[in-house]
Amino acid sequence: MENLLERCSSINQEIIRSLSEDIENASYDNIENLIIEKQMIINKIENSNVDKERLKSVICKLDLLEDEKKIKILFNTRKDEIKDKIKIISKNKVANNQYNKDFYRNSYFINEKV
Repeated sequence: MENLLERCSSINQEIIRSLSEDIENASYDNIENLIIEKQMIINKIENSNVDKERLKSVICKLDLLEDEKKIKILFNTRKDEIKDKIKIISKNKVANNQYNKDFYRNSYFINEKV
């Protein structure tokens, strides 16, 4: 059980490292696989007959709850940053479309007058 929890702790550290990277340089390809592996470990622990007090002490020793809090905060931060980027891109797209419509409409009138 301790080996499983240690692996879970190392997975948490990998996820934290991936999420802590700059948003342009971050690669999220491996995060999904890490989360799946972590869930499999959790399922194994749930299915085993482990003393709850022992499990709790190992979790506290490895700071798994603190890592989970960090991951949650980082996920929310990343989500908000990506939402902001999408809003900016959407505004730029609307502005470009409006500019292009005005430009071609005005050029049509110029061609008619000439």
